[in-house]
Amino acid sequence: MSTNEYEHTQVGKWTRLTYKVISAFTIGAGILTAVNKHLPRSGGLFVASGVFMACGVVLDSLTVSVSREYVRIRFGIGVIRKSFAVADILTAKVVRNRWYYGWGIRLTPHGWLYSVEGLDAVEIQLRSRRRYRIGTDEPDVLALAIGLVIG
Repeated sequence: MSTNEYEHTQVGKWTRLTYKVISAFTIGAGILTAVNKHLPRSGGLFVASGVFMACGVVLDSLTVSVSREYVRIRFGIGVIRKSFAVADILTAKVVRNRWYYGWGIRLTPHGWLYSVEGLDAVEIQLRSRRRYRIGTDEPDVLALAIGLVIG
């Protein structure tokens, strides 16, 4: 990694735990429902458990990479991703989100937020005046990396 490149993955420990607990609960409820001979209902619970497991794989971490051309973010295995051309970025600054903005992908009063856990983020402002917040557990390092490539 040179001074103009950066990549970091933040693991959402609480996100992983939440999806595991919900998946375990729905599997358990499905088993209890099946044992009580309500098979049609148990099928729905097993499907719900599978959906929660899939969400856990897709949304359990956030990887941010900075190159000379792009700032890229991707959740989990990369099904959900977004990229910003460095040429379009005007500023990058460290910010702290309000707790009620939540995690995931959210529209906030400060633009779109992409976050997996925690309150720290880097807000980038584009030439189009749109703002985006990228959640991270190392905001100073990310802001510096973006600052280096935008000049």
